[in-house]
Amino acid sequence: FTAGQLKTHWLAGDDIDWEKIYSTGYQHKLALPAYAFAREIFELPNTRTATLASAIAHPQSNQIEAPLLKQPLDQWFYTTGWQSWYSANRSGMVHHANHPILAFVDDLPFTQELLSILKSEEADVIQVQHGDNYRQLDKNHYQIETHNAQSYRELFKQVLIGQPYQILYFCGTQYNVIDINESPDLALNKANADIEKGLLFAQALAAMEIDYPVNVHLMGSGLFEVTGDEVIDPVALAISGFFSVLAEEIPLLNCKILDTGSHTKNNRHQHHTIAKIIVNNLFNPELPDVLAYRGKQAFARNIQPLALPERIKNPSTICIKQQGTYLVTGGFGGVGSTLANYLAGQWQANLILVSRTALPERNTWNSFIADNPAENKIVSAIQLIQQLEQKGSRVLYFAADIGNYAAIQEVINNAEHTFGEIHGVIHA
Repeated sequence: FTAGQLKTHWLAGDDIDWEKIYSTGYQHKLALPAYAFAREIFELPNTRTATLASAIAHPQSNQIEAPLLKQPLDQWFYTTGWQSWYSANRSGMVHHANHPILAFVDDLPFTQELLSILKSEEADVIQVQHGDNYRQLDKNHYQIETHNAQSYRELFKQVLIGQPYQILYFCGTQYNVIDINESPDLALNKANADIEKGLLFAQALAAMEIDYPVNVHLMGSGLFEVTGDEVIDPVALAISGFFSVLAEEIPLLNCKILDTGSHTKNNRHQHHTIAKIIVNNLFNPELPDVLAYRGKQAFARNIQPLALPERIKNPSTICIKQQGTYLVTGGFGGVGSTLANYLAGQWQANLILVSRTALPERNTWNSFIADNPAENKIVSAIQLIQQLEQKGSRVLYFAADIGNYAAIQEVINNAEHTFGEIHGVIHA
């Protein structure tokens, strides 16, 4: 092609094999001139986006349409809800032979039933199970050390060459039973171990810098309350929360959360029913991001307006005790400090502020403020406490990690020793 012919084809939208065209010569890198980041507004008529863009571009203008005006308090709140989901798309197990399914499996009956159905549909499934080290057992079976980051990286370098279209990740916590006699530290260690596996999985996947779409389906039981009689598994729920934001961190990743419902260990008919429904929709492009299966029905999660009771709309009826005691996590953050100021100003509450930021001894505060700039975060924290105390509150401050059970237990013990009963907790 001449340059003119190439331009004509490119303008027409034709596919051009650039690598072939430039395969014979060395290409010189051309530095393009910089440009000013001029703000330019392209109006979208009759949309909130257009109005918001205009308001941002022209902050001095008061001509903001009604949708952007401050809404009444009773229109601020939303809650999650569930609605029956059905798709007319019955694509079944339509899949491309070059895109196998990569399944991180466990030995639970439901998982094995779903794998059995996939095999009966002649799906190309690569199974990954826990082992002492990384190794390939056969063409379609691998084992990895699930608490070893290198195992995940070696696995993905080997199998992602085939560009799997789907990755199935089974929580493996479906039949966890909370033992009330088990120490909290032991329970937290188990939970952290399961969550750590998900973290290592995500980090290794991100490190691959995949340049093609990959779908990840997280499957677990006890994730959501849909009918009201479920027993929620806190470990599986924590893992699902982590996976739900993976798509925001990794480009080209699409993550689905599937709550497979409560299963008894020996009810194979129940396992088969749910597993068959899941397999039939595995490649369905209409599949919602969050789906819960109950019996033969599927429910999609949505966001619904939350109507506040009349007593909540009136601040004078809020159930806050005058000079009561309230613990605020993230007490120095924007939300935490705002709520702490409200409790101090309106109720003269005893406040327990918890944050990771350590403060100097009280008798050095004045000199610390004098020696440091006003924007210093420790200066801001000290001034917040002083402000709260000026409003009539007594304030205790603790530097602690709220994810550390022992540290938080010590905070609560010390706070109750000083203030007595804690009447409320705000997790900001």
